[in-house]
Amino acid sequence: VLERFGEGREGCEGLRNLALEGAARSVIEGSLESLPTRAPYEVLRIMSLVLENLCMSASGNHELRICLKEWQNVLEAARRQGDWALQAKAVCDRLQNSLGEISQRYIDALQPTAQSMGNKLGVDGHVLDLFSEEIIRGTAAAPLSQMLRVLDPVIRNVANMGSWQIVSNAECSGVIVSVASLADVQNVKYSQPTVIIADRVGGEEDIPVGVVAIVTPDMPDVLSHCAVRARNEKVLFATLFDVNVLEQMKAMTGKSVQLKPSAQGDDLQFDVVDGIIGTDAEVIATSSSDSVSSDISIIKRPFQGKFVATSSEFTPELVGGKSRNLQLLRGRVSNLIKLPPSVAMPFGTFDAVLDVPENAGAKRQIAELVKQLEAYDSTDGVGFKALIAEVKACIATLKPTADLSKSLKVAFEAESLGWPGDLVTSAQGQKAWKTILGVWASKYNERAVLSCKKAGLNHADLSMAVLCQPVVRARYAFVLHTVNPQNNDKSEIYGELVCGLGEALVGNFSGRALSFKTSKSNLDNPTVVGFPSKSKGLFMEQDSLIFRSDSNGEDLEGFAGAGLYDSITMEEATLKNVDYSTDSLITDETKRQKLLATISKVALEIETLCGSPQDIEGAISEDGQLYIVQTRPQV
Repeated sequence: VLERFGEGREGCEGLRNLALEGAARSVIEGSLESLPTRAPYEVLRIMSLVLENLCMSASGNHELRICLKEWQNVLEAARRQGDWALQAKAVCDRLQNSLGEISQRYIDALQPTAQSMGNKLGVDGHVLDLFSEEIIRGTAAAPLSQMLRVLDPVIRNVANMGSWQIVSNAECSGVIVSVASLADVQNVKYSQPTVIIADRVGGEEDIPVGVVAIVTPDMPDVLSHCAVRARNEKVLFATLFDVNVLEQMKAMTGKSVQLKPSAQGDDLQFDVVDGIIGTDAEVIATSSSDSVSSDISIIKRPFQGKFVATSSEFTPELVGGKSRNLQLLRGRVSNLIKLPPSVAMPFGTFDAVLDVPENAGAKRQIAELVKQLEAYDSTDGVGFKALIAEVKACIATLKPTADLSKSLKVAFEAESLGWPGDLVTSAQGQKAWKTILGVWASKYNERAVLSCKKAGLNHADLSMAVLCQPVVRARYAFVLHTVNPQNNDKSEIYGELVCGLGEALVGNFSGRALSFKTSKSNLDNPTVVGFPSKSKGLFMEQDSLIFRSDSNGEDLEGFAGAGLYDSITMEEATLKNVDYSTDSLITDETKRQKLLATISKVALEIETLCGSPQDIEGAISEDGQLYIVQTRPQV
């Protein structure tokens, strides 16, 4: 110890810090049992001390320091007897994610060496498996983890949250199967109705065939792609906050249960019922011939002889719903709403590019690879992904023509859209072309291929138009559903909002968005359902273009095609930590209510113009302008 800390003043301070940390840990652990009976404000203060102790003990503590600042705001709100519980829940969720990252850092740093040395020394395998875990339990992170476990039910009780959040409401029965991650089983087919309990759900996964319910302690956004698919397929999807109930359900693995969610979307009743006792051995994998019977079909859109279409030329024969719906709104929405200038590369342009003589070799190779893909057993996950990667790599070699580049330039200038440069000769133009190829290649995304197969759709009939727009350099991005998807209430608008670009909302980013609902009869009074807990945001720090997928397979009734294909920015966005403690949207209730009310009014306006419930994506720019970047019929 003296060699580590030295014999002088610094050594004494190091030893004193260790002693103080040990004493703090003893006090905290000794008080855990009494915390549920203490006044909430006192518990919040103890939590603040525990978090501060970890901040002083941990290296690389930027995320923890942000959480500490947010917690201090919670403390102040509680001291003033304000509305603090929902904000406290968000900070606790963010801390839980941060602790998970800290734990993983320890495991990555220590476990490989422990396994290597332990195997050579003949150490018991069970001891080796627990090595990193025991080290973590000896750090200052352990008391915080214990505090969060005790604090969570206290906060949920004050916030009237309950133990459940129903993301997709459906009554069902099935056999419980417990998995580490939904992504691990998205390629399999279950031979009987199955209830999946997944520790991890990112939000981008597809739902396996045979699954009737997904229960998770994870918190994917209500408007994430996976959630939308669950609602479309009438699959129960629920977040469970109570750890004890989660363990109770996991203990039922192999048993048949009946699940009955409440109509309000805040509770779920589950009971063991008579039925087939299932095991993991009874899971059968999806073969290339497996599909679900479906009356849905994709109408193949052939090339119409146009490489490019301006917004006034958008028709169903040329472009998909994203492009057409924006054109429908253009000139009809109020002055409050800004619509980005748009140009499209129509259906069939990809096929026309393949037919160019310079691309003849790539065309033959792509055709052969796609033929292999159609016959491939998708349950061979590694091989399936490798084949998809080959298809995409081949598409990335395609060359543009001078005529295509010239046509695109004319259209960009007609729409006052910044032209990146010649697609063949300029560096920025080549970057734009590479991005366009990436959108076309997303037709062969793993989830896209599997979803078409699952729905019984002919993947070859899928045509991909590309919608070209400027990137809105967003301070906030939002998604709105004009019918509340949690309870199918047509009188309520439901929305989610994040800092930065919308990819943090619809993509696989841990944590939750700011969520709210608004009665259509009282648009000036939105209700916050949950505060944000996402630690990261994507921010565009320069002017750029985005090339959006706009296929003929995204707005089919009964098929959740949204999110299967890629929209790609020409320049990469910057990933940053988000500090809600200084964000006026969180700290200033008046400003927050005004913005959410404005967004809600925009949602109702667009629903009225389109004549049906809408799924709307938009952004608030750095200068406060409100943009709608796309709208589609709500699935």
